[in-house]
Amino acid sequence: MKKEDSLTFVINTNDAISVEDFSKSLMALNDEFKRLNGGDRELKIDKVREGSYIVDFIVGVVSTSLPFLSDTNILFDFLTHINKVKQYILRDKKEDRTITEKSIENTSYLIQPIINCGPNCNVNVNYGDQTVSFTQQEGKLITDKVPELLKSKNFIEEQETNHLRNKVLFYWYQTCFDKDKVNKGNKGIIENILPNYPISVIFEDDNSLAKKEMTTSKDGVDWQQRGYIVDVEVLKVGDKIVKYKIVNNYPDESEPDLFD
Repeated sequence: MKKEDSLTFVINTNDAISVEDFSKSLMALNDEFKRLNGGDRELKIDKVREGSYIVDFIVGVVSTSLPFLSDTNILFDFLTHINKVKQYILRDKKEDRTITEKSIENTSYLIQPIINCGPNCNVNVNYGDQTVSFTQQEGKLITDKVPELLKSKNFIEEQETNHLRNKVLFYWYQTCFDKDKVNKGNKGIIENILPNYPISVIFEDDNSLAKKEMTTSKDGVDWQQRGYIVDVEVLKVGDKIVKYKIVNNYPDESEPDLFD
């Protein structure tokens, strides 16, 4: 197993920690990973190393109904997601519509082992050279903030059959420009979900800025030649994907001349 193929979870402390807190922390990490990947991938323990508390995970397949996804992209996206949720809680970024109640809850479970341990303990989630770290001070702050955040309802409500994917590469298959029906006639492809397979696309509302951004040429590049980095909600009926709902578009991170 190569280093870049694994995710490592580390609790740095010299103190004994609660079995229940440790178990819930690992379960929350895996639950968040599965949710981010539509339930088709999970973390599997590859090795428990000597040291404080060090667990190496590899990516396992839950369902064979979808094509293989790159583990490298999955793990990098997951670490980015964990950091995004952390910043949302600590910095009160209430405008981020991609954060769900479950993500907040899982993060609060993730850091529980360090809340009552000795000083200078921390939790690290590592992938390659990338690390998301939670200090004990941050953990206590998260624990204090979460109850109030969950009451505020300033995040999207997640439906059990729908799944969010953050910062995936999207390109158009077809678009419709009926000004009265912005959510009709659109189809797009996301290779990391269903390679070469167009799925119907909808947007947050009929005045979506994202669609305007994604159908406007700029910097001399035709909009149809550009790949877009988006947060997408994958809408399913059972195991079948029926629509991609574009939640956020990142125009400054798009890929120009994708088909050259």
